[in-house]
Amino acid sequence: MRQTIDHKALSHTRRNEQGFTLVELAISLAVLGLLLAAIISLLSTRTDRSAFDLTEKRQKIIVRALNNFAQQNNRLPCPSDPNGVNLGLARPTCPAPANRDGVLPFRDLGLTQDQATDGYGNPFTYIVAGAAVNPAAAQIHAMCRTDSWVAGGNRNPDKATFCCQRINNANDSIQVIRDPDPFVLAQSTQLDPIAPQIAPPAISFDADNVVALTVNDNQVVDYIVYAVISHGANGELSYIWNQPARKPANAVVGAQETENANNDATVTDWWEIVNTVTGEVRRIRNDADNVVDHYDDIVVWSTQRQAMMGMQNNTCSTP
Repeated sequence: MRQTIDHKALSHTRRNEQGFTLVELAISLAVLGLLLAAIISLLSTRTDRSAFDLTEKRQKIIVRALNNFAQQNNRLPCPSDPNGVNLGLARPTCPAPANRDGVLPFRDLGLTQDQATDGYGNPFTYIVAGAAVNPAAAQIHAMCRTDSWVAGGNRNPDKATFCCQRINNANDSIQVIRDPDPFVLAQSTQLDPIAPQIAPPAISFDADNVVALTVNDNQVVDYIVYAVISHGANGELSYIWNQPARKPANAVVGAQETENANNDATVTDWWEIVNTVTGEVRRIRNDADNVVDHYDDIVVWSTQRQAMMGMQNNTCSTP
């Protein structure tokens, strides 16, 4: 009996034995490329999120350490240099704004170098107010010139100098800009207090029954004592461990990021004012590189009252 050969089936079998056609192979590679791109994008997003979360976690640790230092010492430490034998130790003095900009004195704060490094591998920038480093009794605000602060058994002049420091010199302050267009201060330092506050009477903390001047409710002092800045994923203008200078900027660098690295005691924590009536704001981030409004800095800052309240066992309301 003659056997009938199915030529179509034989052709299909031979084609399967030979593997994919070029068209099938191209389609498979295209699908594989899309899958790989999706996986890489997902991994990159997770990595960025992990670095951001680690940065915020370490900032919280730093804030607690700074607040604890303020409560124990009634002052804050100067920054540290990013290199040299004194790495991690506060500068002995920091009289000018440029001296009060550096890296964290992590050894003075009981932290490790890793904890003073953001999630992107760069040192945090630490900026401190001059009035918080060397509080002066002569500059104590009238709100702390009361019997409870300076007389009887409740004297606490050291704490009063930190809690009630009256800023009358712009060089001693930190200014935080929340909305660069127009420039709006997050917390205005007291550069122009009312007349009775700018010239309080000379007193001695050893004197009894000192009567405070009248202080208006809307003239409460609350100045910014420190800022801790991560320079974000691109790390532009951040300090470099074991080197004296900051990282260079790209050809195009965001103006707000430059403000956080020019050693002038002015900080940009970029928020947009959404509603001027309600005061609603939202944080701005622009991760696009090489654009003038690039901004991926992560900033935290504190007033002296917040620093004293940070450990939840002390405030600037009482001596």
